[in-house]
Amino acid sequence: MRTSFQDSESVETSNAALPGELTEATGYQRFRRVYELNDQPAMLSDVYVDQRLYRKAAGDFDAQPALDLVMGILGPQVSLEQHCMTIDMADDAVANHLGLTYLAPVAKIQIVLKDKKDVAVYVAKLYWPAELVRIDFHNF
Repeated sequence: MRTSFQDSESVETSNAALPGELTEATGYQRFRRVYELNDQPAMLSDVYVDQRLYRKAAGDFDAQPALDLVMGILGPQVSLEQHCMTIDMADDAVANHLGLTYLAPVAKIQIVLKDKKDVAVYVAKLYWPAELVRIDFHNF
């Protein structure tokens, strides 16, 4: 997949519902990217990285996946708090970025990483058009 749209901004909060008793960092760097598959929008990523981590490798975040950089900076000091997929409906922003109609079905994957102090250092919301998602259930 290749990136067809990208922007970045500094924000005060993660603008994401955090699971459990996690604390928000004092500020986040937000990254939005649209990835294409066969020249069609295939995924919108909306990622928030703790600004303290962003400052340690600011130039690298434009060229490398944020998850890899956060894991590299924190190593064993980071843990997975949430990795959840839900079937949702596209709001205006998601629909516009993915070329979908408003309220079209999408798969939303939320990933939250926390540090040792239970601060959410990485919050990602990934949106895929529903027709690109396949879920297999196996009975054992």
